[in-house]
Amino acid sequence: MADVSVIVPAYNSALTIGACLRSIAAQTVPPKEVIVVDDGSTDGSFEAALALAGEMKGIALKVFRQDNAGAGAARNRALLEATGTYVAFLDADDQWLPEKLEKCLPFVADYDLVCHNFIQQEGEKNTLGNSARHLKDGDDPFPALFLRGFVATSTVITRRDLVLNEGGFDPSLRAGQDYDLWIALAARLGARFKVLDEPLSLYHINPQGITSAVERRMQAGLRIMRRQTFNLKGRVRFPHLFTLKRLTVIHVEAFNAWKKQGRWGQAAFVLLRWVGTLATELFMRRHSSDPRPTRLETP
Repeated sequence: MADVSVIVPAYNSALTIGACLRSIAAQTVPPKEVIVVDDGSTDGSFEAALALAGEMKGIALKVFRQDNAGAGAARNRALLEATGTYVAFLDADDQWLPEKLEKCLPFVADYDLVCHNFIQQEGEKNTLGNSARHLKDGDDPFPALFLRGFVATSTVITRRDLVLNEGGFDPSLRAGQDYDLWIALAARLGARFKVLDEPLSLYHINPQGITSAVERRMQAGLRIMRRQTFNLKGRVRFPHLFTLKRLTVIHVEAFNAWKKQGRWGQAAFVLLRWVGTLATELFMRRHSSDPRPTRLETP
């Protein structure tokens, strides 16, 4: 078994956690353990996870329960309970393809983070999430990740000590806690990311879930951008213009999300806000005094 702990946050996932855990048990190279943290579910997710213990094919299944505090806090709890040198992440409504770990593990010793493409499922529609197109092997991952959050959490494997030293997931963010952590890892001088050009996981979009919270995602994106702007210096030719480009990406993504839902009033309002925020950034050049958490440790 690989020295990997799989981190699974679960919230009202009783109907999907079985497929999630079975996809871990089906790995051609199995991990040593799976840490499930039930984040205050009310649908029996905790019991549904426990019921899978006999199907894990020798993989240790550890299931914990806590009051509802969000996915970031649940992942932090799992990180503190984990014993593996490496941690891989899988949300309770997603699945891995059988060769996910086998294909990622050869790279973990030489890279700070390994991830890959994924298949995005929304109802009956499947599309390719092509993360690999955003980063060439050997390039500094920070500028690419600053511009677009292309790392899907259910594709990530990294060293546990790196995540702990970076403070884990910031529970004060209402969205984007995973992106905030990945870009913090990328900001480290000499950071190396490997993106495999192959889909090795299934990512399910739930229109009723947090992924549909457009306003929260936009505000979190702006907050994270301001946290990380200073790290552009020395990495891109024109840091301030790069920041304005990121600002535009955030607002365009929000515009497209509202448009997809047919909410044209909100979409138009996003464009107006983009103009105002662009002017603020252009003339005031705001920087954040909002640091990330320090090292994640047991309270």
